[in-house]
Amino acid sequence: MQALLILSKNNMQKPLLLAGLLLSLALPALAAPYLPYITLSGGQLVTKPGQDQTVNFSPEYWKTLVANRHVRFPLFGGISLGAQAQISNRWEAAVGLGYYQAQDIKLNGEVLQYSSPEFYNLNYEYHIQPKRVMLEGKWSTVFNTVYHPYFAAGIGISRNHSTGYEETSLQTYAVPDLPFMDATSTGFAYNLGLGLDVDVDPNCRIGIGLQFADWGTAELGLSPAEVTNERVNAGHLTSSLFVLQATYFLNI
Repeated sequence: MQALLILSKNNMQKPLLLAGLLLSLALPALAAPYLPYITLSGGQLVTKPGQDQTVNFSPEYWKTLVANRHVRFPLFGGISLGAQAQISNRWEAAVGLGYYQAQDIKLNGEVLQYSSPEFYNLNYEYHIQPKRVMLEGKWSTVFNTVYHPYFAAGIGISRNHSTGYEETSLQTYAVPDLPFMDATSTGFAYNLGLGLDVDVDPNCRIGIGLQFADWGTAELGLSPAEVTNERVNAGHLTSSLFVLQATYFLNI
């Protein structure tokens, strides 16, 4: 918990802190005999995306987007490749590279023209598809021979695609503005997690876990109606993840 508080207080320290954490996980694996592995992951995100934002189209016209921050439950999947080393009788360390992609996340809410509730005549909606490539580390122990509680962390690059912005009129006289264009945002992503793996046979494990993940930021492009360069930004896409995994070790 203390590590999470530190990360939330200082965004500039996140890459350095997590890189150091991953290095501490990876070094033991690099110094011992290792087994290559492939892991397939899937599960569900729990997230509340979006944020309120005022967008100035011109000095004479602006509007506020009031986000409907309901909890969303999109599914996700991924694959990772890496190597795991037995560093003692009780401890294992692994390092790998993974790719993850979630279902589209819908963001919607109210449009207040001139930021006034009196001009609430439109609703908005658009979608974000999160993707990320992660450098991952994992530190696990063993008890009763087949059970492996673990701690995992990762840092990487997110690529979030925002698409399909649309406004819907609530009154016949309300005319939607020209939509914000689709756009892709690239940024820093990280995750921290705990879980439990169980040996199925000498070459295969299945596991469950819980993670906190920051998928980076996401924003739309400009609207043709704008004379400014202001964009709609959803903020950081943070989520809890319920993870199911299957890992196969390659004896080569």
